[in-house]
Amino acid sequence: MRIAVCVLSVLIAFGYISFREFSKKCGMLIILSLLFCGFFILIYQLLHPPNMAIINDIVYFEFDPLLMIALTAFIYIVMILIRKVFSERIKSTIVNLCFFYNDRNYVCLAKVDTACNVREPFSGSPVIIVEKSIFDTEPFEMKRVIPYQTLTGSSLMYAVKVQRVLIDQKEINKNIYIGSAEKIDENYQAIINSEIIR
Repeated sequence: MRIAVCVLSVLIAFGYISFREFSKKCGMLIILSLLFCGFFILIYQLLHPPNMAIINDIVYFEFDPLLMIALTAFIYIVMILIRKVFSERIKSTIVNLCFFYNDRNYVCLAKVDTACNVREPFSGSPVIIVEKSIFDTEPFEMKRVIPYQTLTGSSLMYAVKVQRVLIDQKEINKNIYIGSAEKIDENYQAIINSEIIR
């Protein structure tokens, strides 16, 4: 029952991208739950806090409800401010993108976009979208079909796995796919999934 709840929780929170990614997230949730429980059992055995109890493997704390509500609201506001500051910083970032495919390198300007979360559906690897004028993936044989959604609807693009990716001359040690699309913007020629640089 607990494993089923874990699997359902991961499915609701993250969705299903691929079996590998889904298994990793389920495993991480189980490991963190075990570490959380083990840590509080250690605290309970060593310190015996008066406002803490463990009954049927469940940790209970005695808190003032008003204090809990106030702390929850405070942490929520702090997290919103942190996310806003860092999201705006990432959102406005224009970087130099360089990638290698079939022993050729391609260079262009790219925007790091927090709203871009396109992934290759089988591996879960992030996808960088590049203008066809820079890199057209359609003629290549070893390509994948990537579904994606925009504000205007959903569509498909072709993408290939590249050998190397450098962002501002810093190598990215991840599996990256490059997909091609029509005209993107006057100021940049590619859109980067923000998770790539995190």
